[in-house]
Amino acid sequence: MQISARLSNRINAQISLQPQSRFIGITGPSGAGKSSLFRALAGVEKSAEVQTPWTSQKVGIVFQQPMLFPHTDVRGNLALAQRHASPNAMSIDACLRGCYCEHLIDKPVQALSGGEAQRVAIARALVNGPDVLLLDESLSAIDIFTRRKIYQFLNNLCVSGKLICLVISHDLDDLALFSDELVFIDQGRTELCGKTRDVLTQVFEKEGFATPSSVLEGFKVTAQSDAHDSNQSQNAVVSYKHGSQTQQDQNALTLQGNEQCQSENGIERVEVAGQEIFVTAESVSYLPQQSGEKVSVRFAVKACDVSIDTNTADFGNASTISILNALPCVISSIEPVVNPLSPLNEPENNADTKLADTKLTSKKLATVNSAKVLLKLDVLGSNQTLYASISCISLSRLKLDVGMQVIARFKLA
Repeated sequence: MQISARLSNRINAQISLQPQSRFIGITGPSGAGKSSLFRALAGVEKSAEVQTPWTSQKVGIVFQQPMLFPHTDVRGNLALAQRHASPNAMSIDACLRGCYCEHLIDKPVQALSGGEAQRVAIARALVNGPDVLLLDESLSAIDIFTRRKIYQFLNNLCVSGKLICLVISHDLDDLALFSDELVFIDQGRTELCGKTRDVLTQVFEKEGFATPSSVLEGFKVTAQSDAHDSNQSQNAVVSYKHGSQTQQDQNALTLQGNEQCQSENGIERVEVAGQEIFVTAESVSYLPQQSGEKVSVRFAVKACDVSIDTNTADFGNASTISILNALPCVISSIEPVVNPLSPLNEPENNADTKLADTKLTSKKLATVNSAKVLLKLDVLGSNQTLYASISCISLSRLKLDVGMQVIARFKLA
């Protein structure tokens, strides 16, 4: 899928995406040209030269400012959008439920909070039945729990083939969780584009994030496979090797398979690299799948939520601690977390502070005035990566080094 947009002195972006990608995240620094890109793609910028694969399809756009019609209430805004809706558009009720604003239906626009107005604006856009929806920081004023639920709703529409969604956001955790692919825009150009976790790794390195997030993918543990998976997890051995309209509306709100998609007390169980991981239901994003396949999901883990355990012999026997999740890993790199306010952190002093295959000595740490280090961890049995942010004291006490096998333990994601 090829997308390009050129607007004199503002943007000149070429984006190449996989044909199966339907939820695409867009990020980049403020003023980079992200909003101009969306305005061009939506046809608002008449002088822009644009090429997209959806030239004959309906495109909707929601800006950070909701732009609701002030002369009527929420019901009136939705009714106006429905007048020109596509034949396959969702019902007003389904859009209200999916955007968690059913209770706002008779509320005047002037009485809405910023977050409420954004939710109504997204519902209004969906009522119009777009094939492609552009969201320009359209959920920025919504609390994280409601925001994640709306993203899940939109992602389910994408997975079911009803929508292509492009989302601009500065919240990399949200984009990490839901995006099939991620695009990084800077100075009007596409700097990075590709699979979400690959682009995130490059963004973290480029921008120097102290506590990056990891994107992990796995399969949802279903009731039918509980016994088998439980036995497999308990007996795990850690070994280091290199290497209709109503029916349509209902389907839009829930994934197919229903029994497989129900959570237990709001907690999902996910198999990652042969290990069972516990994740809160609102933190899980579902991936496209074929009928009869396992339910593929992804979730994000913050580096600050990961602890390191060197007692690999007792893997799976951590019943005395509250941390639920554990994955066997190998340390692939250790880097100091630089304090940008320190006068010691001049460029010439930082040339030799990344540990790839040498020891991160106390002398090196002193030159960057670092209290913490960032570990990059390769998850055994997969090609996935975790990050862990730990103190230099822990690094020293545990005698951690590159190539060392450890257990990464992390809280409920």
